[in-house]
Amino acid sequence: MSHVSEPMLTIHNRHSAACGIPPTFSTEAANLYIGYFENRHGEQWIFTFNRATRETSLRRRGRRLGQRAPGA
Repeated sequence: MSHVSEPMLTIHNRHSAACGIPPTFSTEAANLYIGYFENRHGEQWIFTFNRATRETSLRRRGRRLGQRAPGA
């Protein structure tokens, strides 16, 4: 079975450079579930779940939820 190398979904970062470098995610790992949500205010949220390790992560604006901004 051959795979198409073109992206199925592209999500653009809607935040200024001051928010930092946005995270990157790849669906090449079969055990990684990725969920994305953007509200009407432009806030972007990414949820990940590793099925193998059962580790979860919730990120907003490129930072883990609860992580302090640099210099804060």
